[in-house]
Parts: sequence; C-alpha cells; structure tokens
Amino acid sequence: GEDPARAARLLGAAAALRDTIGAPQPRIHDAEYERRVAAARDRLGDGAFAVAWEQGRAIAPDGVIGYALYGE
Repeated sequence: GEDPARAARLLGAAAALRDTIGAPQPRIHDAEYERRVAAARDRLGDGAFAVAWEQGRAIAPDGVIGYALYGE
C-alpha cells in the first residue's frame, strides 16, 4: 500500500542526493515531482511531511538504495 511518510523520506533522500552531486531536478519531471510532493504533504500534513522529508535527507547516500528497496 501507499505510505506517504515513506514517500516523503524518499523524496527528501533524492533531493539530498541531487544536492550532493550538483544535479538539479530534471525539468521534464517537474510536474510529476510536484504532484508526488503535494500528495504526500496533503496526506501527512505540513509538519509530518517536513519531519519525514528531513529524515530522508539524513539517510546516508550508501543507505538510500536499501531504504528504497527494502525500507531499511
């Protein structure tokens, strides 16, 4: 099932990785990205979304794939 907190953590982790390597969000994906961010924020509320986003940003780069695949 859908887990908006997990989605927000993954979005935050992806943003952190893009920042780390200096790669901006590809413009072609802007609409889909904004839709996903809005959906997670709407389901969680602003405060819980911000917490989950920061948790995602804190995932070590070598741990992001494991979290994405296995939730670990």
